[in-house]
Amino acid sequence: MIPLYEAIRSRNPRGLPYGEAVQFFLWAFCTTGFLPENLRSDPIGKEQLIEVFEALTADGLILQPRVTGDGLSHKSTTVVSWADLVGEFLSERIQLDEGFLERAQKYI
Repeated sequence: MIPLYEAIRSRNPRGLPYGEAVQFFLWAFCTTGFLPENLRSDPIGKEQLIEVFEALTADGLILQPRVTGDGLSHKSTTVVSWADLVGEFLSERIQLDEGFLERAQKYI
């Protein structure tokens, strides 16, 4: 498996909240500068990111937004497929969270 997958999986055995996973994916798509040095040497493209995050989802390590009794999510997070995420970002329907870079170290 891709080293990024192994690094995220080992650092987050209880999973990542979906919103944080989305930000991780988008930031990794834009830059590898926030990743540890050993993960920066291999190029990470859109397809590799999709593979990594689909595998994490399949392993139950992406924590989906909780839905309350009224059917509404506790946060206004719309779940987007990993394959569609870059398109959503490029069309400005999803924004980068500048604060994520400060939080990223707890996930990687």
